[in-house]
Amino acid sequence: ILLKNGEIFFNGDNDDWAEFLGWAPKELVDKPFMNFADPEDLIVGRESIGQITQGQDVRDVIIRLVKKGGGNRIIEFSAVKRGNTWFWFARKLPDDYKIDPRV
Repeated sequence: ILLKNGEIFFNGDNDDWAEFLGWAPKELVDKPFMNFADPEDLIVGRESIGQITQGQDVRDVIIRLVKKGGGNRIIEFSAVKRGNTWFWFARKLPDDYKIDPRV
């Protein structure tokens, strides 16, 4: 993950993410992470990105990402800053995972 100008981008070896979402690795690198967020999850995504760009940790954020050609994949991620280094953790959730709308 790369932080650049207040946006988050996929960075480095994106083959697993590309396969998971159906996008070409180049497409993942060229577009901000939020371009892949489901419209229903834009608020939680923007809040999380805002916290990260302000140097705050985020934990256990669940968000739907849009697959190329339609549909979603669901992930849970955390970003934790220690010193000048960010540690990113993400796990894929089952496609039928039910997101609690109250969260």
